[in-house]
Amino acid sequence: MPIRLLLLLVATLLAPAAARAETIDVPVASQALVRIEVQQADVVIQGVPGERLRISAPRAQIQRESYTPTPGDNAIRILPVGVQTAQGRHLDLPGETFAYTPLSPGPHAAFVVTGGFAGRITVALPEQAGIVLVKMERGRLMARGVRNGGLLAELDHGAIALSRFSGTAYLQVAGGPISVAGSQLEHVRLRTGAGAIVVRNSTVAQLQASSILGDVIVDDATFLPGLARLESREGAVALGVGAGGAQVTGSTGSGRVFTMLDGEGQPRIDRGGVSTLVHGGGPAVTLRSESGSLFLYGGSLDGATLPPAWRRMGALLRRFEAPRRFETPQRRPRRLRLEQAPRAPDQSRNLRSTSTSSLNVCCGRVASTR
Repeated sequence: MPIRLLLLLVATLLAPAAARAETIDVPVASQALVRIEVQQADVVIQGVPGERLRISAPRAQIQRESYTPTPGDNAIRILPVGVQTAQGRHLDLPGETFAYTPLSPGPHAAFVVTGGFAGRITVALPEQAGIVLVKMERGRLMARGVRNGGLLAELDHGAIALSRFSGTAYLQVAGGPISVAGSQLEHVRLRTGAGAIVVRNSTVAQLQASSILGDVIVDDATFLPGLARLESREGAVALGVGAGGAQVTGSTGSGRVFTMLDGEGQPRIDRGGVSTLVHGGGPAVTLRSESGSLFLYGGSLDGATLPPAWRRMGALLRRFEAPRRFETPQRRPRRLRLEQAPRAPDQSRNLRSTSTSSLNVCCGRVASTR
């Protein structure tokens, strides 16, 4: 082989290595930004003590960049998306905006993970790490022990599971479930098209959880001053109030209302609506389903002997126990296929352009330092 050709080949192979890596292990003295943008992966985010951020992505690329927030970087814009079920039904998740606490002023380290079928990606996240964004077409996301964090995740198909989380989060799975356990939900939005939402044994300050076809259950929840809204278009909505109390109002279009409130005052149920003060009252919680039933109770359904009408809720709760591994989605997720809701041509659902346009408020101004 000619010397010049050999040198050119070596230079070609080594050039990406200088800009990209499969692992990152660096100290994080202040808030940082982690963005994961792949077609398909299993992503595990683990909160860790100390000040070192570690990312392992053997089948993806990791690039270190620089990010300086601007005054407008306090919201994320989620583009509309459509899901078609195996039965041919088209479901639309409309676009919306989610406000969050931005990073502090000044430059911050940013780590961008990109790839196609990226296998397993692990992130060891120190408490002061800042914000993590995840955008995937298909995959599974598990976050454990993340404290004082900001987590923004958008999956087309797959599942999301959180445990021992505290902070702000926007979590969306168009075709798949979301489960949360043992967490402190300060400002959280959970949204699915065709999947269940299960929140158990958590403290809630501000929560909005909604699904089109899936059931929504919040079990053994402690409510702090704030607002909570639980809704499903066609699924059931269930609420178990744990320590403390809540002022609960609920309505259903064509479903029924079931209550188990031992030792409480009689709830007022009238024409598909319910209102009551649980444990003497407290923060406002609203339940709504267009065609599903409402279930209201004290504490948890775990270990309880349930009447026939309640057993579906108990089975769903057991299915999503405190996550130690990835759960499988609830309703035939592998047969769902994603369709783009109608929109202007510049808002294509292509992975690369969508991730930039839907997450650009936080990440669109990342500047490369390579």
